[in-house]
Amino acid sequence: MRVRLGSLTGLDPVPAASYVVTLVKVTPTDFETSVSWGFKVQFKVAEGEFENRTIFENYVVLDKNGDPSPAIFRFAQFVTACMGDIEIDLSDSQECQAAIESCLNQPVKVKVDVENDNKGLPRNRISGYEA
Repeated sequence: MRVRLGSLTGLDPVPAASYVVTLVKVTPTDFETSVSWGFKVQFKVAEGEFENRTIFENYVVLDKNGDPSPAIFRFAQFVTACMGDIEIDLSDSQECQAAIESCLNQPVKVKVDVENDNKGLPRNRISGYEA
């Protein structure tokens, strides 16, 4: 199938605002740049003008030493917004995966910002979560 890439919609980031989103994809991953472990996730905007637009995020759970990452708060904030205050063993990758996968298709309100990636291109970044 041949298409003009410029004609595709939804490639630009959504404007900075609060959105109701649903988690639609979770991929456990080893992040090569930081030698750490966590999840690549995809959210879809669930309602409004930007419904069905995708927002991508990375949640780093463990650092290269197997200790909780300094960025663990982002994973914790999302799972808490989705499931409430639960207790999990961060060193157990299966338990972490089960926790985040239990949030699939659950609506969560998020605050989204726009920032530049490492190539200077605009991208979305989730900066906050509401239960």
